[in-house]
Amino acid sequence: MKYFLFFTYLFLFIACTEKIETIVTEVPVLRASDIYRGDSVYQYMNKYKDENKLIADSYLEKGKKETLNPEKAIYFFKRAVTLNPTLINYKILAEALTKAGKYNELSGLYYMLTNKQYVTIEDQKNTPIYLFGPPDENLNYERVITSMLINGSLSSEHLYLSQELGFDNSKIKSKLLSDKRIHLDTASAYYKNMMLQFEDYETLASYAKRPIVFKDFLATIHDSSADFEIDEKVVQQFNYDDFNGINFNEYSITFNEVYKHYLQETEENKNTWVNFNFSHKIPINTSITAVVYAIDSSADACPKEMRHIYHRLVTYDNNTISIIDSKIIAVQSGTQLQTAHFKNGKVTIERYERIWNKPYEKRNFDNDLIKTEKVGESNYEIQPDGTIKETSSLVSANQ
Repeated sequence: MKYFLFFTYLFLFIACTEKIETIVTEVPVLRASDIYRGDSVYQYMNKYKDENKLIADSYLEKGKKETLNPEKAIYFFKRAVTLNPTLINYKILAEALTKAGKYNELSGLYYMLTNKQYVTIEDQKNTPIYLFGPPDENLNYERVITSMLINGSLSSEHLYLSQELGFDNSKIKSKLLSDKRIHLDTASAYYKNMMLQFEDYETLASYAKRPIVFKDFLATIHDSSADFEIDEKVVQQFNYDDFNGINFNEYSITFNEVYKHYLQETEENKNTWVNFNFSHKIPINTSITAVVYAIDSSADACPKEMRHIYHRLVTYDNNTISIIDSKIIAVQSGTQLQTAHFKNGKVTIERYERIWNKPYEKRNFDNDLIKTEKVGESNYEIQPDGTIKETSSLVSANQ
């Protein structure tokens, strides 16, 4: 914890002579680099509460006076937050960041305010809590619009989280259409794509069944090789810059809310939310197409060795646009590792156990992978009807 010196001047008039006494007080402050770190903020709030409110308020007043100098205003508001990290003070800082156009930093602020943070409570690590309670409707909307200002597109994840929080996405739609911070061309493909995200599940599922939409979907998957490998390095890869259909072709509909209907996970649970990459397409015959995609459920900012990712092989009927069969062929998750070699419709899967220095915890990155031991192998083949059939299997002699 950092400290800064606070000076108080007492003017004592004795025998008509002015005498100044200076009292120096050390005041604990939250590091400026930690004001968007949930656990650091929680620990400071829990320890000091509103002990430094008066000093923080003095910085707020200074910031409010800097109407012509937004950078200086932000500095003073941040100082207030480091002394008294309250929801009100964060909202004041957010308003200043918005005016200054600092959307990336603003996104970090809203992420902390609108998502549960993993904090330590009475030695219980990684306890998920809202620092200031569940976000209200306005705070949630600002998170959505900030993401749009950064990425230039509407995030399906934010709409999903809005629904999870109990908010009406139709209200978000109305606000977006009247928000002067963004400019929407109602005749553009982008606008039509964005509006699709506000449609209900049944409408989007029906849309995904259109042959032209499925054809456009397959066209976005560039790797169509019949021979490829998902080894221990490839299995942990995930394209975080282009997932869930966020980089769409302006002439086709490729947003998450449509593309997710080609996932086995959506087939099993229409309300599921997953991060996905489509990586390979393999034409089996004129009626059957196979696709491989990755699903990521990793902890934020984890090292590659601790990513939780699996790769699923799915076969589709090109005529009915429906899933025929699916199989998870490669995995990296905790102690589990599974690799795959694909050749002309045949898949060899090798299974391994990963040994860690300490008992594995998903969000505890202070751990080291010691070794990997093979525990088994299986072979599968895609049949002409699209089913995925196991042809042989063996278990390592070490087991």
